[in-house]
Amino acid sequence: MSDQGNELNKQSKSKFIEKWAYLEHVNGLLVVILWAFLGLILVLLIALCWVNIRPKPIYYISAEAPGAGKTGIAYPSQISDSSIISFATSWVLNWSNFTPATVQDMHTRAVKYMAPGLLSKTMAKIDSDVRDVLSNNISSIFTLVEDPRLVSVKSGYQVSFRGEKVVYIGKEKMVEQNVLFSVDLLTVPSTEVNPYGLLVSGIKQKTIEG
Repeated sequence: MSDQGNELNKQSKSKFIEKWAYLEHVNGLLVVILWAFLGLILVLLIALCWVNIRPKPIYYISAEAPGAGKTGIAYPSQISDSSIISFATSWVLNWSNFTPATVQDMHTRAVKYMAPGLLSKTMAKIDSDVRDVLSNNISSIFTLVEDPRLVSVKSGYQVSFRGEKVVYIGKEKMVEQNVLFSVDLLTVPSTEVNPYGLLVSGIKQKTIEG
């Protein structure tokens, strides 16, 4: 009886040890799974934060001026030379092509992309020009005749280009001249309204002889 009791005790201890080892193994696996799950959650949180804070590209369709119906993607802090030139030429084409029927819309589009300093200097003249166009039935047509030139300046960029400008009063041609436009651009944060991240801070027009 004593030997049988010892044997039973040994078997019981052996089964207990086996169960204990199995539980330890299961606990180890659960710990590993838990840490892996926590690691996955951490990676997802980091990815979510990165997606939310990173600058997002803005998809746009530009139709602010005749011939400017272009689509593209604007990346914040990444302005290509072609985008800068497109912005400047589109703005001038809008500014310089109008009729009495479109002059109000032209100025509404133009002022959206003018820097506050330029706008404050020219707002009174814009109102006067609109009244003059309407009362005298003035129309203007401007076309580019050369590739624009782009240079970087301290405040942003400067785009220069030459074109032909024709001014009509009614149906009568009054002025036909070669003009040189120089457009100063200021860099600002990109938005859905202004995907280029640029504003016109200055504009000069010079008549070219010949």
